[in-house]
This record gives sequence, structure tokens and C-alpha cells, in this order.
Amino acid sequence: MKTLRNYFYSASYQLLTILLPIITVPIISRALGSTGVGVYAYTNSIVQEFTLVGTLGVSNYAVRQIAYVRDDKDLLSNTFSNIFFLQCLFSMLSLLVYIVVIIFSDRMYSMVFAIQTLFIISAGIDVSWLFVGLEDFKKTVLRNALVKVLGLGLVVIFVRTKYDLLLYATILSLAQFIGQLTMFSYLHTYVSFQKPSLKQLKIILVPIILMFVPQVANQIYTVVNKTILGIFKDKNQVGYFDMTDKISRIALQILIAIAAVMYPKIANLFAQKKHDLIEKYLNLSVQIIHLLGLPMMFGVIAVSKWFVPWFLGESFLPAIPVLQIMSVLIWIVPFATVLENQYLLPTKHVKLVTIAVVSGALVSLALNVILIPLFAASGAALTSIIAEGIYLIISLLFVKRDLPVRSMFKFLPLYLFNCLIMFFCVELVGTTLGEASPLTTLIQGIVGITVYGVLTFSDVKWIRPYIKIGLLKIGKRGKLW
Repeated sequence: MKTLRNYFYSASYQLLTILLPIITVPIISRALGSTGVGVYAYTNSIVQEFTLVGTLGVSNYAVRQIAYVRDDKDLLSNTFSNIFFLQCLFSMLSLLVYIVVIIFSDRMYSMVFAIQTLFIISAGIDVSWLFVGLEDFKKTVLRNALVKVLGLGLVVIFVRTKYDLLLYATILSLAQFIGQLTMFSYLHTYVSFQKPSLKQLKIILVPIILMFVPQVANQIYTVVNKTILGIFKDKNQVGYFDMTDKISRIALQILIAIAAVMYPKIANLFAQKKHDLIEKYLNLSVQIIHLLGLPMMFGVIAVSKWFVPWFLGESFLPAIPVLQIMSVLIWIVPFATVLENQYLLPTKHVKLVTIAVVSGALVSLALNVILIPLFAASGAALTSIIAEGIYLIISLLFVKRDLPVRSMFKFLPLYLFNCLIMFFCVELVGTTLGEASPLTTLIQGIVGITVYGVLTFSDVKWIRPYIKIGLLKIGKRGKLW
């Protein structure tokens, strides 16, 4: 029941992360224009690189360790204190280097860089991994929801023209920082701060660094491409890529929530040596990814021509092919994330994750340098697809060593066939209506969901037992939480 409740909280938050960008993205794209959006995306990509170095990508390791020791309060406090100390220490070192960098940076961007210093500080004091490891998703969801709603309100009220770039950066940075501070009020309920142990710090530093390598490699997938794009091409191209990246990630957020919720659960099952349940949960999550991710991907490709002009504005018309390419991530990224977070990391296959992520990252780095000068934003999008695809394939090969992966693809031909029929129906609606408007997109969405839903749910039998179990539990308790 706790897992079901966590799914509810995580799904609610992911729903919020879907709804808020739907409001903010068109406002920002019109107010700042492709150039302003590109400048912010370019500078923020560099800030995120320093943020990652500062936190050593501690989150995944911390969640796993907290999940292992959560039943022993003294050990929990000790584990938390040592991890948090290392996070603060490295964040301060990273911040010092960042300050030196912005002092000597291009004066055109120096103020934007300076304002975003708060992002590095916020990451240094982040303790949300404690609550995720304890499977207390309610607090992190409420905090994140508060931050996002606050940021949205301020953006809507104050960000109006291309001259409001600094104000936009200030709002996002402050909202993030205040949100991190609110989490400290809950700490005393679960842990007490203890003096860090040098011996323990040495012990945990090695596995943190091992898990840091995949995080650095992953940064190459999601952030470095914007930096390289900003270096080789004008900031308009960064804006096109950034906005299409945001739109594609709106769709995949709710799918990634599956992996986020189950990560501490799988880690705890691994500690109890319940390998049969691990396999069951993993297969279920993959089926959900296929069931929902594939139609989302085909749907975005189909509606792009009629969606981008009214959602982002006429200045973003060159972003249409970029969005169509990026939409493939809606299926690939959650699939790979589930394999990583629901099996490879919780079961301590960190080295295998490192090999998979680094392999994809090296391909990404090389292709970015080759394809971006040739195809600009579309080159960055193609690189993202290829790199993420390589990572997914390698992860599947590693999982195949221990678990049967063939069952994960049992219903894939059915999903693909139904998605193709849905795609042609949605395209036909767009061509018939002609006009790029919210009404056209709405009708396309209704037609797509109806066609795919009728075709798929009449044949997919694996989900029926879970629907029945959920309804029975709701009937017994009268609520999900």
C-alpha cells in the first residue's frame, strides 16, 4: 500500500511538472524570444556542470544507502551526516572555482552567471535524497510543488519582454534556494546531525565517485550539448533545442516517476534478497513504459507541425523538425532509466552502469562535435537519440545476464502497430483542420488517445489484474493514502 501511495504522490508531482511548463514555456518563448531562451539555456548548462561536480552526483548513492539503513535510526543519522558533509564540502570547492570562472567570463553573460550561483548553493544543501530513501515522497513532492508554483507565479507576473532575462534567472534561482531551505524543518523527525567520521568518509568516497562517473557521463547527454551548440552556433539554435528538449521531457516526466518511486523499494528488496519480486516489479515497469511511452512519442511527432506555431510562437517554426527528432526520447529515456534505477543501481551493478553511460557519453561527445556544426539544433537532437539508444542497448545486454529480457518485449509489436494507426489518424485530423491552434491540437489528442486506447486495451491482458487489485484496495480502504 505504501508503494501505491508513493506512486500517487510521485504521479501527482509529475502531473504538476507537466502542467506548469505548459503554462511557462509559451510565456517564456514569447517574452524572451529564441535568443533570450538560448542565452539562459547556454549559461545554465555551464552552471549545471559545476553543480554536478559540486554534489559529486551523490543523490543515487545516498538514496540507496538510506534505503539500506532506514530501520536503524543511529546508523541512519550517521550515514546521513557523512554523506551531507561530503556534499557540502565539494559544493563549496566547486562554487569557488565557478566564481573564478565567471570573473573572467564574457561580460555579456557575467550577470546571468552570477545570479545562477544560487543553483550551486542550493544543490550543496539539498537533502531530498534522505526522504526519497525513506520512501517519504510526500515531503519532497510538497516542497517541489511549492517551488514550481511560486516560480510560475512570479514568472507570469514579471517576465514580459526580452529585457527581463536577468529577472527570469533571479526568480528561478531564488525559488530553488528557498525550496531547499524548507526541507530542513523536517530533518529532526528522522535524523540528528553527527560529527563526520574521517574513516567513514574514506569508505563512502570511493563508491560515491564510482557513481559520480555515470552522472558526469549523463551530463554529456543532457547539458553539454547545449554548451557545444552555444559555442559553434548562435544562441537562437540553443533556444530551439532547449525548448524542444523541455517539451519532450514534459511527456517523459510521468514515465520517469515510475523509476524514481521504485528505486528505494528495489534497493530494500535486494537487501532482503527477494530477487523474484525485483524481477516482477522490473517487468511491470517496463510494460508501463511501452504502453504509455510509445503512443506519447508517436503523438508528439504527429502533432508537431500544428502544435509548435501556437505554443511557442512563429519565431520557433525552425524547431519543428528538432521536436520531432527529440520525441523519440519519450520512450528511450524512461526505458533506460527503469533498467538503471530498478535493477542495475539497487543491485549494486554500479560498474555496469558506468560502462553503459560512459560508452553512450563518449559517442554523444564525438557526435555533438561532428553533427552540431553541420546540422545545428537538429544535429544536437540526433546525437541525443543515438547516444541514449546506445546506452539503452548496453543496459539491456547487462540486465540479460541475470534476468530474461525477452518478456519485456512481448507486447511491443502490438503497441507499435497500434501507434502507427493512431499516428495516421492524428496526421489526418491535422491535415483536414489545417489551422495551427489549441483546438486542432486538442482534437488531435482526443482522436489519438481514443484510437490507441480502443485498439490496445482490448488486447493487453497483463494490466487487468493490477487494475482489479487497485479497485479492491480502494474499495476496502476508501482511499489511496
